[in-house]
Amino acid sequence: MNYTRVGVYKLVGNLDDVVTKVRDLALPMYKEQPGFVTYYLSKNEDGTLLSYSVWESREAAEKASQTMSTFAEENLSGVVELQQDYNGEVVVA
Repeated sequence: MNYTRVGVYKLVGNLDDVVTKVRDLALPMYKEQPGFVTYYLSKNEDGTLLSYSVWESREAAEKASQTMSTFAEENLSGVVELQQDYNGEVVVA
């Protein structure tokens, strides 16, 4: 059974900066964590970003939530602001 971690961020800076840092720093960090399945970052029409990752266990998803929150604070401060953070069980795939 897989679990998801979804972070909703308000974009307050440059999207290209976010994409570069997530692609070059966050994604490799996620891939090294046990239980990683996949990751997506999407931009909504209202300017929010969705950071969506899938994990093999609840524990891995919860750790990813902590890891991404710390990453965003350290690397994306002033560029994005965390609005919501969700973890949940995948019920349809």
